[in-house]
Amino acid sequence: RPDLQPTERAHKLTVFLHHVANLIHNIIQEKYNDPKILSFWMANSSEFLHFLKSDRHISAFSVQAQEVLAECVQAAFQNLVSIFHSELSQTLNQFLSENIDHDSAAGLVLSVLGSAMALLRRCRVNAALTIQLFSQLFHYINVVCFNKVSRTKYIIKLRNCVS
Repeated sequence: RPDLQPTERAHKLTVFLHHVANLIHNIIQEKYNDPKILSFWMANSSEFLHFLKSDRHISAFSVQAQEVLAECVQAAFQNLVSIFHSELSQTLNQFLSENIDHDSAAGLVLSVLGSAMALLRRCRVNAALTIQLFSQLFHYINVVCFNKVSRTKYIIKLRNCVS
């Protein structure tokens, strides 16, 4: 729009970018339990955020949008971690059970991790975010396994002391 003054153009750009960022934020808030949508919007909001920060002409006009997009990436990431934790907890309970074939139980855990990786790749999530997400998942697996092993050793020690 060549008829607009530069200050008016800058204001309209700021309002527009903030509006787009808010739309993305609303989608992430509404679909907090849908891993496909969260992965898609985490990938797109992180790319959009990178674009806004990198463009020297737009960067100054998009500070509010950048803040909202950073929140979007954070919220989508946290929600995805929560979703994958709950999926892993179901398979880890079977994996750590004494009454199951451990090879098939390990296959279930690997299936959850594999489907998570496939989803993140399909949505083209940034490699750094993928690494951080998997770091969270591996940490969770280690915590659950450690707690199970330490409880089992404690119970065995109690049984030995009582007998």
